[in-house]
Amino acid sequence: MSFNKRFKRDERRGGEGEDYDGNNTSDYFNKARNGSSNLSDREMMMKKKEQEQQQQQQEPSEYLLDTEYEVQQEKAQPDVQAGIAGLRLLINFSHLEPRLPVTISILTPTSGNRGVHMSRLVAAAQAAAKNAQKIEDYISTVCKEVDTTQPGSSVRCNFELPYADQFAEICVSTSRKHPFGYIFSVNGITSCPCSKRISGIGHMQRAKLTMEIESQAPLSPIFFGIIAKMSECFSSSPVALLKRVDEANVVLKSQGNSRFVEDVARECLRRFPDARRIEVRSFESIHMHDAVALWLRENNSSSGNGSRKGQSQGRAVK
Repeated sequence: MSFNKRFKRDERRGGEGEDYDGNNTSDYFNKARNGSSNLSDREMMMKKKEQEQQQQQQEPSEYLLDTEYEVQQEKAQPDVQAGIAGLRLLINFSHLEPRLPVTISILTPTSGNRGVHMSRLVAAAQAAAKNAQKIEDYISTVCKEVDTTQPGSSVRCNFELPYADQFAEICVSTSRKHPFGYIFSVNGITSCPCSKRISGIGHMQRAKLTMEIESQAPLSPIFFGIIAKMSECFSSSPVALLKRVDEANVVLKSQGNSRFVEDVARECLRRFPDARRIEVRSFESIHMHDAVALWLRENNSSSGNGSRKGQSQGRAVK
């Protein structure tokens, strides 16, 4: 709708305008010209909206047919995991950044029913956010609340944690029967030992190291220490702003510490021997492919414990 259509001019009133509700718009424009604050107007608008929502809740629409019947409780097979994903919240964690944006995912089994009550999952996530201290406490509280009516749930929380001038990608997950699961992804630089051996200069590129690990105890108090140790696995670390001398130092450090993606994976395993999965991806600067390395922990179920031996997969051969 155009501006001219939205506000009708009335020449008889000296050019004062009216909106479609018949409200005079002169005061609004005068405030805008004078630079006065519209905060009170915004508060009145929010209050009016809340009143309308309360009225709608108190007075069900005449078009509603049945608000009592639970469609989700209809019986159906087979069971599937269902829930919500991509729920964005701002949460104050005392040990992390204030007002940290997080993305929540919650799954729970249908348990013989046709569906799950997804509104209850959202309500549990929002309610727990009000008194969150540690991120592990938060997802455990959500999991416990969901399990009261829909048992067997799992909760996952994804976010980016600022460190230095970068962001580490972190995922924390839990369920009532499993320990906390963590996935850390950190950026770095790799310098190729092969080209350095051939020409004296190793081609350089950004790389990403991803590590998965489990823990019975919360790891959030040492997140920054974990990120720092993972950063040590690369040839060097990228920096957002570099002056000439600083740039030279980063290049020289990388050249003096050339590493394959396989080397980065081994360095990570050396620092985190309890890791369950390690993956390195180097975004190659002179090739039309990425270089990757993968290490997976072998689970020896027959012996009753997890073996520390792993299986590794190397990068593409040049």
